[in-house]
Amino acid sequence: MAGTKAPAGPDEGAPNKRMVLAVVSASVFMATLDGSIVNIALPTIAAQFRIDATQVESVVTAYLLAIASTLLLVGALADRIGRKRLFAAGIAVFTLGSGLCAAATALEPLVAFRVVQALGGSLMFAIGAAILTAAYPARERGAALGAIGTAVAGGQTAGPVIGGLLLQLFGWQAIFLVNLPIGAAALLLARRELADDHPGARPRGEVRPRGAFDVPGAVLLPSALFLLIVAFEIAALEAGATPLVFALLALVAVLLVAFRQVERRAAVPIVNLGALRNREFALSNAAGLLSFIAIGASFFLLPFYMEGVLGYPPYKMGLMLLPIPAAIAVISPYSGRLSDRIGTRVPCVAGMAMAAAAALSLTTLGPSSTEVDLAWRFALFGASMAIFQSPNNSTIMGSVERRFLGLASGMMATMRTLGFAVGVAGGAGLLAVGYLGASGVPLPPAHEAVDVAAFVSAQSLAFFAVAAICIAGAVATAVRPSAPPHGGAPVGAPGP
Repeated sequence: MAGTKAPAGPDEGAPNKRMVLAVVSASVFMATLDGSIVNIALPTIAAQFRIDATQVESVVTAYLLAIASTLLLVGALADRIGRKRLFAAGIAVFTLGSGLCAAATALEPLVAFRVVQALGGSLMFAIGAAILTAAYPARERGAALGAIGTAVAGGQTAGPVIGGLLLQLFGWQAIFLVNLPIGAAALLLARRELADDHPGARPRGEVRPRGAFDVPGAVLLPSALFLLIVAFEIAALEAGATPLVFALLALVAVLLVAFRQVERRAAVPIVNLGALRNREFALSNAAGLLSFIAIGASFFLLPFYMEGVLGYPPYKMGLMLLPIPAAIAVISPYSGRLSDRIGTRVPCVAGMAMAAAAALSLTTLGPSSTEVDLAWRFALFGASMAIFQSPNNSTIMGSVERRFLGLASGMMATMRTLGFAVGVAGGAGLLAVGYLGASGVPLPPAHEAVDVAAFVSAQSLAFFAVAAICIAGAVATAVRPSAPPHGGAPVGAPGP
């Protein structure tokens, strides 16, 4: 019967821990698969709705915006309401949103339904690691959490191939419909296999937040993140900064200052600002944010280049993008093991420096580039990110006390999603600005032919910016302090 599983004990773990791992892995795989498939489908969606690249990128940024602005809030709510309830709700909402996206007949409803999807995805991403931590004993948690990384890499790897085939055979609606059977199965298993942890079923001795919920913080932080990405979105649509963009950025600054003041006084803050006094934690998260800005921009730009300049069909675009996630999936475990032996600084700096070199190599792509030209550049970019990400994630999680692992996990997920969203919006904006500067006319809708020389010039501009971002990430990694064994400064201290 649903909801009858006993909570996991701290030493032996849950008796059905492998099924719990299967539920969480399937859910994360579904959400990750969706993200990588949608990137491939953007040119097709833009052509059907007769819009340009800067307009269709809202299909991605709206999804990422909603996730980025709610991850930390969801983590705080899960400690009070119960992880199982929210996780199962996340699967249901994500699956419902997928069906609604497939039924959309215009850009506006599609973007709205992507937000519905994102709310479900936020519940899954924010709570999955906590569910596994509760289900597995300490000696096995690393392996369990590593399996989630495999699920993410699997979704990223399978997405371009599956997405290209679905687009070729059935149209863009199929990329959302594929989530329905996966979501239905995951929801059924979640209700049956996950332990009840609502207030009346909490394990004895488990510490839960006390005091009033931080409502002002829960409003201020999502609002600031929302407006930040909206500002980038408007800059992309307008092909440059406008007075409205500057006004929104100023408002974001005001909201963040207000959030800082609120969190310093809150009994149970949404974000414990003491963590930011830990320079290793803060700089590692900043480097992670920069890496995902670079990834987001690259994954947005390359499908439009392959379709508009090289004339690739969707299935071929998916196959050509495969080296990026495949390199990440293959190299990440070895990168993590290497960092366990030699420390994280050298792999992180080397990875970001390689990413900058890969981005510079992408500036040389043109209308005569071959499959080999693309494949080695994409593989280099994926390998560089694999070398960086595992050690950087290890640094983030190792720089805090164990009792603050939830905060570290939520912050890491927020930086990942926020970075990808900013990268997509920024990539679209640079493409529009560069194209306008090179051709003298705005970037045309996706169903119209582009000025190839102007597009290549604009894409090169964007990848020069990506290279600069990667260099900044390498610098942030190089200057961060080394933590003592078993974590860095206690992040539970009151904020400055």
